[in-house]
Amino acid sequence: MTATEQARIDAVAPSYLRNIVVILSEMGLRPFKELLPMKKSQVDLDNWLIHIPDSKTVNGIGDMPMTPPVRDAFQRQIAETPGSEYLFPSPKQNGKKPYMTWLRKVWAMTLESAGGVADHMVTQVLRQGDADVFKLYSQAKLGMMREALAKMDRQANERGLNPFTGRPN
Repeated sequence: MTATEQARIDAVAPSYLRNIVVILSEMGLRPFKELLPMKKSQVDLDNWLIHIPDSKTVNGIGDMPMTPPVRDAFQRQIAETPGSEYLFPSPKQNGKKPYMTWLRKVWAMTLESAGGVADHMVTQVLRQGDADVFKLYSQAKLGMMREALAKMDRQANERGLNPFTGRPN
C-alpha cells in the first residue's frame, strides 16, 4: 500500500480501526486472539507495556513493550471506550462475546470510502473474486510501477542523477 493510499484510508477510517492498524502493524499481535479480546487492565501506559495472557503459542504469552505510536493508539482507544473493560467492545448489546470479533467488513467499507484505493484490494479483503480481478490487479500494478518511477525520478532530481543510468546529469 502506498503512502497516498494510507493517507486516504486514515481520513475515512473509524478511529478504532486506525488504532487497530497502528497497534497491529507496530506490534504484530494476532488480531482475533490477542488484540480484540484485550481488556484495558492489560495495558500499562505508565510502564509502556501490554500483557498478553493468552496466545496461540506459549512463547506469545507475556509482557510486550510499546512504541510511542502504539502507546498513543492505546491511549486514544481507552479514552474512546468509557464504561467498558474491553478496549474494543462489541457494538452488539447481546452478542456472544463482549468484544469485537470482526474487522473484514469495516475494513472493506473503509477501503471503498477512501476512493482511489485499488478495487482489487477491496476484493481481496472480502475474499471475493470474479473475472475482473485480474484486470484490476494489472491496472493497480501499472499504477504502482508509475508511482515507483515517479519516486525514482524525484530522488534522482534531488541528487542530480539520471534516473535510468544512476549517473550524474
